[in-house]
Amino acid sequence: MAETENKAASVVNVAFAVAGAAVAVYIVFRIAVAIYYLVSKVAFAVARAAIATFGSTSTSTTTNKKTMKAPGKNVRIFRDDFAGDPKSYFRKLRNK
Repeated sequence: MAETENKAASVVNVAFAVAGAAVAVYIVFRIAVAIYYLVSKVAFAVARAAIATFGSTSTSTTTNKKTMKAPGKNVRIFRDDFAGDPKSYFRKLRNK
């Protein structure tokens, strides 16, 4: 009878060990999820702040400038850049 009790006790010990390992894995998983959530929140806040800081200044300066079709190309360029020095624009265009 002692042998069956020992087998039963060792089965129970194994069951407790497996259950403990499962709980430990679950806790580690939950911690990883919490860290991922916090990191993504911080990254999103940093990205939003960067867009608010740098995005607004760069768009406001480019939207106020007038554009024109670039001579000899099928793109648009800023009119002020071309009007400031059209000779160098055509020189660069011929050298390419």
